[in-house]
Amino acid sequence: ATDENVRVVCLNIFEKDVNRLPDVRLCGDAIRIHRARVQVWNENMQLLGARGVGTSYLVYRPRAIESQSTMEVSSPSRKCSVNSDEDTKLSQIWQWGQKRILSKPTINPEHVLTLSELRDQALSPEEAQSRDITAMVTSIFEMGTSQLQSPPAGYMRIWDGTGTRPYDPCLVNAVASKLEREGDPPPSAISRLSKLVKKLKESHPDLVDVEAVTGRIVNVAIWERSALEKAQDCLAPGSFVRLRNIKLDTCPVRNDGFCLHAHSKSYVTPLPDLSYEVIRLIQDHNARLVRGEPVNAESGVRPLENPEGAAADADSVAGTDTSKTASSLLDLVGLRAPGLCSGIVQVCGTIPSLQETSEAEIRRVFEKQGAMGLVLREGDLELEVLVEWDGPCARSVSRLLREYVEGSQGNVSLLQSAIERRQSWRVEILSTILDGGMYFVIESLLSADG
Repeated sequence: ATDENVRVVCLNIFEKDVNRLPDVRLCGDAIRIHRARVQVWNENMQLLGARGVGTSYLVYRPRAIESQSTMEVSSPSRKCSVNSDEDTKLSQIWQWGQKRILSKPTINPEHVLTLSELRDQALSPEEAQSRDITAMVTSIFEMGTSQLQSPPAGYMRIWDGTGTRPYDPCLVNAVASKLEREGDPPPSAISRLSKLVKKLKESHPDLVDVEAVTGRIVNVAIWERSALEKAQDCLAPGSFVRLRNIKLDTCPVRNDGFCLHAHSKSYVTPLPDLSYEVIRLIQDHNARLVRGEPVNAESGVRPLENPEGAAADADSVAGTDTSKTASSLLDLVGLRAPGLCSGIVQVCGTIPSLQETSEAEIRRVFEKQGAMGLVLREGDLELEVLVEWDGPCARSVSRLLREYVEGSQGNVSLLQSAIERRQSWRVEILSTILDGGMYFVIESLLSADG
């Protein structure tokens, strides 16, 4: 088939036992269908699969979406095999599908919904019926115990890079506390997003590294238990999903608010990273970062990673080889290699800025590991500490600094006062190279003003 004559056909499957349905996990999976009935409905051709018709299914996809070197087949039937000719044909169909998903929209533009349209209910519930959205999952969780007579099975929180704060509040207290500590999206989601951006840079060199995100996060109530279980099985923080035929309605838990609803006629479809809508989402978010729009104080921050891809904390960074000693921050920067520097500096700013962020948000940031950095000045040089050398956003804050400001509004005010009066600090700073970037980590921070 060519792009000009591709015809989309709907396959309707009727089964009482969900285990007899084909295990389609990702948009782009190839499926072999035997003994389906061809029929016309509303002047459109469609396929009908049912046990009474004797329909059988076989799904073909990579064993791991990150590594497409080996493929797997699955079928509700115990008999599941393909010969070499069928394997070649299925592989060709799958490859064709991946190219088409990458280059062509999978959503009708008339039905597209973005989270920016939900701001202050600018879009009425009537206008938000039967809409489709592409988004990144930040968390999935069950409803748990509830006093509601008919509660949803669970919730999904999603982000699409559009809209502005505030976030929709998380509706389960235990999950809300975890997100407040780690950030929303959590560091694992930011790390996965960052890796995808680096991969896309090969064909989109204008993309900048993602350290944290801007944009709104909302709740999606998932009413069907089978849809929630499928989402939990196939999706994780940082995965992309297409929610089709969703609606905006009153939040089941909060009578004064709205949320999106995935109901019995909605579709929750995991998307491959390399798909048309996902790439457009990343490009639009990239444009906001390039314009200098601030990242969310609630956002998690991409954790440090070593060259093998494993996360590294500040303690492991501090243990890096520091055999080279520099006499000043300028010399340390010039090393472009692991090193150590001691000196007197001024703290001339924080990331995020104390001047632009409320004290309540600053306290949350300090409590959330991997979410703040300092701007140090030595002479004419200003250096962002605990930041990737060419990156825009802080990754973490040292234990010493966190202890200095932790505990009260007064301590936050003390730090801001120390910055404003250009107080001097005696510091030891380590430099290291991780994941191709240069990092500067505070080893000690003591007042030098007596």
